Amino acid sequence: MWLGVEAQQVVDQDELNRITRYIRGFITGRREDFDVIDLRALDALRRRSLASVLSEYHEEDLQVRGVDGNTTRDAMALMESIREDLGLSLNELSRRSGISRGHVGALLSNSAKNPTLESLVRLSIALECPIELVDLPAPEQSATSSTEDSKEPSLWQSVRGVAGPTLLGLGMLAGIAALFRSIGEDAKTTTKSKSKSKTKKGKK
Repeated sequence: MWLGVEAQQVVDQDELNRITRYIRGFITGRREDFDVIDLRALDALRRRSLASVLSEYHEEDLQVRGVDGNTTRDAMALMESIREDLGLSLNELSRRSGISRGHVGALLSNSAKNPTLESLVRLSIALECPIELVDLPAPEQSATSSTEDSKEPSLWQSVRGVAGPTLLGLGMLAGIAALFRSIGEDAKTTTKSKSKSKTKKGKK
């Protein structure tokens, strides 16, 4: 049952999916058909304070997948990380999201005043990273979170690769490539030496 926002219920996954489709219609110009009651609820929902929504998730032991915590800073840090991984400029992100260039910069730098749920949804649509709710890790799991993350990578880690495009990962690949080049060069040198030796013996 679709309840009005007046009840201030926690925005669950189904409602996130609905608000995403609703806002995508604004961006693309191809709006879905919603009845009047749904439209009013969705319009109120998109204007809700993002900090308030994330705080409610924390109280329900939920969080957005890939986010380190339940604050607007954490949510926008994820958006900025994905933007950098995709190599998108702020101008392009502005074009895709329908948010002004200045406001995009303010959101990602955490200087925007009281961002709304709509802001996060628009950025997620522009970055093609759907908002997904997951259970908040239990306190006793925090000490082993790094090892658990390596076993069960998050959605964004899966997209970028478990290791990700880190300097360490790139350094390892470069080291392996250099090793193989070294082995190949040694093999060529040995082959040339043997060839020269056979040539000298043939001349004798």
